[in-house]
Amino acid sequence: MTAVWTYNSDGSYTIAYAGVTGEAYTSNTINYGSDGKATSAAYGNGMMATWSYNADGSRTITYAGVTGQDYSFYTMNYGANGAPQSAVYSNGMCFGVQN
Repeated sequence: MTAVWTYNSDGSYTIAYAGVTGEAYTSNTINYGSDGKATSAAYGNGMMATWSYNADGSRTITYAGVTGQDYSFYTMNYGANGAPQSAVYSNGMCFGVQN
């Protein structure tokens, strides 16, 4: 696998991976904000991901263009501790973690 890093003047950067093995895609590009947090990703199989962050440290990642599953998109919500809290899928499936 190879990785190419591209830095922007505002402190944001992009990492483009090629030759990925063991995944449903062989390449992907991840964009990071100037704070070092992932903001979006594009995968070689057409899948896309976007991250959003909350002030309390929790975050949401939304995936679109999912292939090989019974759903085409889903959203994962993570708590401030980084643990998954809930997910909602385009086929109506969902889960939530009880505390």
